Amino acid sequence: MPTQRSRGDGTAALVSAALWVIAVCVLATSRGFQDGMSGNVLWILPVLLAVVAFGVAVVGVLQRRGGLRGWRPSVTLAFVALGLMIAFIGTWAWPAWGLLLAVASLLTVLRMRSSSIDGRGSRRALDWLLVTAWPIGVALAILLSEMSVGTLDENGDYPVSTGVGFGVGALLFAAALVHLGRWLGSDRQARDSGSRR
Repeated sequence: MPTQRSRGDGTAALVSAALWVIAVCVLATSRGFQDGMSGNVLWILPVLLAVVAFGVAVVGVLQRRGGLRGWRPSVTLAFVALGLMIAFIGTWAWPAWGLLLAVASLLTVLRMRSSSIDGRGSRRALDWLLVTAWPIGVALAILLSEMSVGTLDENGDYPVSTGVGFGVGALLFAAALVHLGRWLGSDRQARDSGSRR
């Protein structure tokens, strides 16, 4: 039976996923793709809240998979905190904080896999989607910018290319977070954690 805490952590992952989707929708419908991302408060707020909710979910995973002591949980949480700080200072610098969240995701997934006794083979692909979502978005933004997709702005950027890259990265990350959230709140997660004790 999942605990109230694990259900709460699962809910945090699901809330984070929903906030990423909201951020993409706001950016797409508020001319953010055409005009750039900076200064769009309606886009910045869900992004910051999504990063915070992601951090709560990461803490929940780490607590269930060996606790918060040791170098890996400390480094993981440092990457989440640094990503949040950079997102707060300059949300438009999403490639930087997105890659920091990818590193935090990598450390979290490695922790999940190293402490798992059932292998959770069916989750393998979505575990790695959590890690690769932001690098895929960054790579797409770079590719589209190199192809000069969209209109060049006064800063020498292609906002459409950047917006599409952000959208793809955020939606892939959201899909992986939905799966993580369901797992955290499920009976299977509770059985996995209980069998380690």
